[in-house]
Amino acid sequence: MKPPVKRTNLVNRIRREITEGVYPHGFRFPIERDFCRELGVARETLRGALKILEEENYIERIIGQGTYVRYGDTRELFFLIPCPDYFIQSGYTTRFTIKKILSGCLMQSHLLNFHVVTLSISRTNSQQDIDWNALRQLPERARVVFYSNWFYPVYPLLYEKKCRVMMVRNVWQNIPAEQDYPDKWASCYLDEYSAFISNVELLHSSGCRKIIAAGAYLDNPENPRKAGYFEGLRRCGLDVNKGCTCDTQSLSEHPEKFKPAIMDLYSKHHFDGLLIALPDTFFIDYTKTLNGNLGIPEEIRIITEFEYEYNNSLKRPVTSYAFDFQELGGVLARFLFTEDYQQKKFTFQHFYKNKEALKS
Repeated sequence: MKPPVKRTNLVNRIRREITEGVYPHGFRFPIERDFCRELGVARETLRGALKILEEENYIERIIGQGTYVRYGDTRELFFLIPCPDYFIQSGYTTRFTIKKILSGCLMQSHLLNFHVVTLSISRTNSQQDIDWNALRQLPERARVVFYSNWFYPVYPLLYEKKCRVMMVRNVWQNIPAEQDYPDKWASCYLDEYSAFISNVELLHSSGCRKIIAAGAYLDNPENPRKAGYFEGLRRCGLDVNKGCTCDTQSLSEHPEKFKPAIMDLYSKHHFDGLLIALPDTFFIDYTKTLNGNLGIPEEIRIITEFEYEYNNSLKRPVTSYAFDFQELGGVLARFLFTEDYQQKKFTFQHFYKNKEALKS
């Protein structure tokens, strides 16, 4: 038996107006008699509609006080960013990643009927300049998404507000101040350990026998990329003791020193396979190959850690591994709007771009 049309229409109307902010969080609806007159419906129709909306967690009836729009249970997803101009001042890899995650969330917003709200939590991209007043506007039980562990200073507030949190982070970047908050929320992890095993195996299958890795934070013993690199060497039957990793973090602010550092690395190790993360600011000459830009022999096989525009535009395409951040955004958005939100860990695997370039 179909529900009454008037009640269904009224439910859709009130739900839509809650979602659009006509009735904001914490709004107290008029008393039943006045609300019926305002909406132009009978009491029976209104009562039936409110009962459905209460079951859907859009509203909350408090005996002796009235009927309110529930905090945190409206259809909003809050996407935290460090500062208002973050999409302009951040590096290419960060901009690309955040853009893709946000795009995945927005695509789901049309399918699941919710709004994505970007909320900058500081004015200057500084953890010492947190805008606590802005954060306190977050409703109770709000759905919150953020990328990286930059946001750890606000963890206690999010926990206090009972927010549904989804973190997109690297498991190896441990910060003591985080305490145990990540264990209380849902997380999306990028499986970089498996990615580096696969990278070494792919270079090995392309004929490489002396493979090295160069990138930021490779000296960190908790970095899964480094562990994956050495495990890849072991699986390929290569001498682990002759493996070499080069931490290039100190060169991130001095891109002019990057090429000489890689050239020096080659002169010492004469590698034939290279896993590399290039600084966003590294100057690229599009009339050359990536090997030429790095000053190393053309026969060296290269896999980059991120998908850049030049991977397809150089004189010879470059193989890269990446993660589908747009799909990740869709997964986390869908999960946050499930009724049984709980602490859960999602692990994402890598994929390759221009994989065939290693054969050329």
